[in-house]
Amino acid sequence: MDSESHEKNPAVATRMVYVFAGATAAIAAVALLGWLTGIRFFTSIREIYFPMPPSTAFAFIILSGSLMLLIWRPTNKPVRYLAIIFQVFVLVTSAEIMYEYLAGIDHGIEENVFQIQGALNGVPLGRMSPMAALSFFLSCLALQILTLAPLKQTGLKQASVVISMIVGLVGLVTAVGYFYGTPLLYGGSTRPIAPTASAGFILLNAAVITAAGNTYWPARALVGDSVQAILLRTFLPIVVVVLFVDGLINANVPHDFSINPSLISAFVALVFIALSSVIIFVRSRRIGGAIDQANEQRDIAEAKLQETLADLERSNEELQQFAYIASHDLQEPLRMVTSFVQLLQKRYEGKLDQDADEFIGFAVDGAKRMQAMILDLLTLSRVGTHGGKFLPVQGEELLGRAAANLHIAITESNARITHDPLPEITADETQLTQLFQNLIAQRHQVPR
Repeated sequence: MDSESHEKNPAVATRMVYVFAGATAAIAAVALLGWLTGIRFFTSIREIYFPMPPSTAFAFIILSGSLMLLIWRPTNKPVRYLAIIFQVFVLVTSAEIMYEYLAGIDHGIEENVFQIQGALNGVPLGRMSPMAALSFFLSCLALQILTLAPLKQTGLKQASVVISMIVGLVGLVTAVGYFYGTPLLYGGSTRPIAPTASAGFILLNAAVITAAGNTYWPARALVGDSVQAILLRTFLPIVVVVLFVDGLINANVPHDFSINPSLISAFVALVFIALSSVIIFVRSRRIGGAIDQANEQRDIAEAKLQETLADLERSNEELQQFAYIASHDLQEPLRMVTSFVQLLQKRYEGKLDQDADEFIGFAVDGAKRMQAMILDLLTLSRVGTHGGKFLPVQGEELLGRAAANLHIAITESNARITHDPLPEITADETQLTQLFQNLIAQRHQVPR
């Protein structure tokens, strides 16, 4: 047992373990009190039912106590060792009782220790049922796995839960046998298991399953706000209650009663159908509300996503436009700086001291590298850009702007720009200016 056993609502899970284990110990304590006081009702509910033997009651108290110790101090080694000793004691005792039944011998240990005399239908009262011994053996095995399994051994913990489920189902079947008056289900003539013991096994193994945590099946399917969990928590109790109430009525209605038992069963079924309809209606409203809320949250999230995507697209367009304009407008000033620095280098190289030549060389190199970077930025800004809005622009004005941007390059190459009159057109001003620059540069081999 570890701190990872209860990922969700650990306080609630811990309280549930205490409730189940405490109820198991309480049933066993009441049975012992019945033996001490002679009140048969405490040991078997009815005179015709087989009572819970003292050995069975002590085993329930020991196992439920060991489980509560582990929940109380999960990391305390002495407490852990004490719980393991308790479990091993019950494990060995139940194994010995099963061996006696299989071998057909009776050492009389239980009768001698607890001094219980008497019999019911020829079966001694003080001896544990073989079905109870097997259930204790499996319960101890599940507790041992849960106690000693390493933190990350999820497979072992799931195995512990499965074993506990098997024992709990056996207890449920024996209880159904009592409710429906079917002795074969709770031991028949061999040696019946007490109805109080059936309840004890159901509660004890429910505590073990809860202690394992809600990350293991079946607790995983019952916990949470999912539709599956809500439906299971709704219908399982209804089915169990209908099963036991119907069996209780069938087993306790006198045979000479004037009303047909089938009519009573039909009436009970109708009552539970009505109650189930009400419960289902209430639950369906909750489920429908949860679905509507989830749909609303999804719509809000989708709207926010679309808004974010639109903002991102607009930001990208603005960034591309800015990069294009910045790189485009920076070319000519930088070209002018580069040209004059190169002119200084040609004119005064060797006429100044060595430091001046070195400084001018650094300036020329830096200007060239910056010009290359701006050209790369201009190329990058053209990738995927769709330009701005198309507006009426003057062709003459844009051609003059393109020529002004290339003034130094045109002068250096001795180029002469001629053109026919250009009309007013609807276009993207920036892209059309760039088009004129590209045409001039390509026609006259002017570096851009």
